Amino acid sequence: MGAELTRREVVVELARVPTLAVEVAAAAATAGVPEGRLPFVELAVEEVLANICRHAYHGRPGPVQLALLQEGRQLTIQIADEGPAFDPTAAPVRSAREPLDERAAGGWGLELIREAVDELGYRRERRRNVVSLVYHV
Repeated sequence: MGAELTRREVVVELARVPTLAVEVAAAAATAGVPEGRLPFVELAVEEVLANICRHAYHGRPGPVQLALLQEGRQLTIQIADEGPAFDPTAAPVRSAREPLDERAAGGWGLELIREAVDELGYRRERRRNVVSLVYHV
């Protein structure tokens, strides 16, 4: 899958999510992601990490592995957690065209992630969810 630029294990909790998202976006900038796309990188990483905190670890701190890989002009940010299996690529797509009175409040994080990346990937590996955020740089 290309050259590994960085990999680190962190303990994630909601209070650390914004800082981690900024750090990953800074690493993406170094890898060649254009400045105009960096807010989208930060947003996608923040949403994935916040979802992990809320749903995989139920608000408690938990381990996450962050990795950046580059193959040619493709940068992949991998985020792995040890929560129950959840494939975001298989989750139903929400439509902003739903009538307002029929929409549930919240629940738009996956749509934000889908819009902020060029490709969204998932695999279950060694009892971990591995989400891949792919950017063409």
